[in-house]
Amino acid sequence: METGRIGRRIAYWRERRAFTQADFGRMMGQTRRWVQDLEGGQRQQDPPLIRACTRGRGPAYPLGAATDGRAS
Repeated sequence: METGRIGRRIAYWRERRAFTQADFGRMMGQTRRWVQDLEGGQRQQDPPLIRACTRGRGPAYPLGAATDGRAS
């Protein structure tokens, strides 16, 4: 899958969960700039993140747990 398409998919899932780039960066142990570059297709993705996105599941982290106290 093309880097830009993966980045857009990551942004979609992040925004769906109402996380800012800074929030998502903290969850991933990275900076807001890292997330910005990742979503813009300027940075190589982490292999587990790529696998999750190419399977259409979004990030492997259960993002729902962080927003509503339940696992997704």
